[in-house]
Amino acid sequence: MKIHLTKDEKTVFRSIVLKGNECPAGITGACYFLCVVSLQQKGLVEAVINYNEIIDVKASYIGIAYFAESPALRNPIDWYRVITTASIIITALATALALFVACRALKG
Repeated sequence: MKIHLTKDEKTVFRSIVLKGNECPAGITGACYFLCVVSLQQKGLVEAVINYNEIIDVKASYIGIAYFAESPALRNPIDWYRVITTASIIITALATALALFVACRALKG
């Protein structure tokens, strides 16, 4: 399951799973509210919200499974992008080397 979380979302989600409905230290009330709304949209938590106030929040079944699968909450790696970038770099280096060898052969 590929779900990308920001640093604050990770902190808030970890707090919700482990401690329940409690704003973690170092997170402002507005940031906590935005993180809970974002986590709810991603399906990781179930929240009861009244205008700009969080009444109750708890981890959903999907959130509990996600936390059990990845307790460090590391974002997934896009291996396609890594392989593509590496192949572009290798191709560029090979091209530069070929041009260098060709220029030396013409010169001397």
